[in-house]
Amino acid sequence: METSKCRKCKKHLELDSFWKDKSRGKGVCSICKDCYRNSDYGDTKRTYLRNYMRKYVKDKKNAQKLSTRKATKEAIKKGLIKVTGCEVCGNKAEAHHPDYSDPYNIQWLCDLHHREVHVSLNKPPNN
Repeated sequence: METSKCRKCKKHLELDSFWKDKSRGKGVCSICKDCYRNSDYGDTKRTYLRNYMRKYVKDKKNAQKLSTRKATKEAIKKGLIKVTGCEVCGNKAEAHHPDYSDPYNIQWLCDLHHREVHVSLNKPPNN
């Protein structure tokens, strides 16, 4: 079985001793579950995320985004909207809303192409 080294305790452990993390090379966190539980890192991260989401939800400028995302999720559950592959490459896709006032106007883009769209939207115009 494949192992990974914990960044904190320096032990080589089997992969099921780590939390899953798809963004990492081996697909697991760099800290084992025991070290994670015994540190304040987990509590700090949870507290940070909880406070961030409270602020995000209370912020009026995010209200339209949240209601659009909720409407889209409900429509997908009811079968009114069918999830398709990325419009560019055909890979697994996520919903992109060019206009949050219309929750049913959706572009299906993979993570890579979705990020590219948002980067191009945030670029200043060339002079």
